[in-house]
Amino acid sequence: MYDRSPLLRMTVVVLLVAAAVVCAGCTSSSSASAGSPTVSPSPALPQATAPGQVSPSMSAMGTPGSAAASQGGSSVAIQNFAYVPSALTVPAGTTVTWTNLDSAPHTVTSTSSPSVLASPTLHTGDTYHYTFTKTGSYSYQCTIHPFMTGTVTVTP
Repeated sequence: MYDRSPLLRMTVVVLLVAAAVVCAGCTSSSSASAGSPTVSPSPALPQATAPGQVSPSMSAMGTPGSAAASQGGSSVAIQNFAYVPSALTVPAGTTVTWTNLDSAPHTVTSTSSPSVLASPTLHTGDTYHYTFTKTGSYSYQCTIHPFMTGTVTVTP
């Protein structure tokens, strides 16, 4: 008869290491600076927010991209570890809203100059708003999941 305790110990260690690796990919830190986005209470109805402001959304507000798409396409859904749509073209002055529909946290962070997009970590249902006032191409990614990328092109 053999002793199972070394095998049991090894199995427990492997499971603990695997859990630590999974949990490490689900955290993020961000440094606050002047003009950082803010978190506000969940509104009962969709409301306009200041550029870069974050607010939790409610499921009663509908699916991002549904109503907004017919009003100029100013919504981006974060779902299935992707920005939908990944490329968006809007006229200057448009406020774009990103809504996290995933159970995992995500961010919206500029990857090119000008670095205007800098959301905090968005949890399920959170939204991030930014008003684009200057023409150009704005590339961004999720800093937690860098394979997630998107672009907003702003036209005159």
